Amino acid sequence: HHFGSPLLIIAGAGAGKTMVLTHKIKFMITELGIYPDHILAITFTNKAAKEMKERVRSLLPGLTTYPFLGTFHSFCNEVLRKEIQYLGRSQSFIIMDYSDQTRLVKQLLKSLNIDDKKYPPAYVLSQLDRIKNTLTTVSGYERDSKKDPVISNLYHHYQQHLETQNLVDFNDLLFLTVRIWNQFPDILEKYQDQFPVLLVDEYQDTNHAQWVLIQLLAKKFRNICAVGDFDQTIYSWRGASVQNILQFETNYPDATVIKLEENYRSTGTILSA
Repeated sequence: HHFGSPLLIIAGAGAGKTMVLTHKIKFMITELGIYPDHILAITFTNKAAKEMKERVRSLLPGLTTYPFLGTFHSFCNEVLRKEIQYLGRSQSFIIMDYSDQTRLVKQLLKSLNIDDKKYPPAYVLSQLDRIKNTLTTVSGYERDSKKDPVISNLYHHYQQHLETQNLVDFNDLLFLTVRIWNQFPDILEKYQDQFPVLLVDEYQDTNHAQWVLIQLLAKKFRNICAVGDFDQTIYSWRGASVQNILQFETNYPDATVIKLEENYRSTGTILSA
């Protein structure tokens, strides 16, 4: 029933957080009269998004429009398909997958005469992930006193190739969305007005780019509901920072915190162990 100010739900495994989120969506639509397409619910995986969609549809049969339920990347893809031209890019961009990225890095290592034993493609891509997840541009990384000059050179050529071929990788989906919102406040406000209600699942697994995206979107109405668990951070290797959930109350001093501490999924034997 909480509505209109920041809310943090701390929910352990099996505590029913998906049920809470889906029933919260139902309550906002049926009891508070919120338009479904004013609600944005972000999850981390396609599987979780699919499950949430199915549950919302079963709770609210007959709706003509539904809330946007998807991943960070699917949401940012939707934004960029409408707005990327503001960065001088075409809306018909192609999203690269990991195998495409690996092929490109291998080509770059060869053309730049870089030893792929010292700089294996998987290592290079992990470094590019780390740099992009902190929203650091090519020029920004070049100015970093702690930079790896070889990675800096690869990052420069990698991004140059993506831009000339109208390609984006998964990190760019977030990076470019944040860039547009920072450079064009009127576009940001359009999305703030479109989605005054924001729900974020698995908040403990957000990285810096995702955290910035959420802060920008929630800034106008501050009607954000974050769900997470300090003990379930599984994406630290991908730049996730548990500090984002730990600092939620610092970012939102008027936040309400609700804890779901009862596990409904596991048997007594598992719980006692």
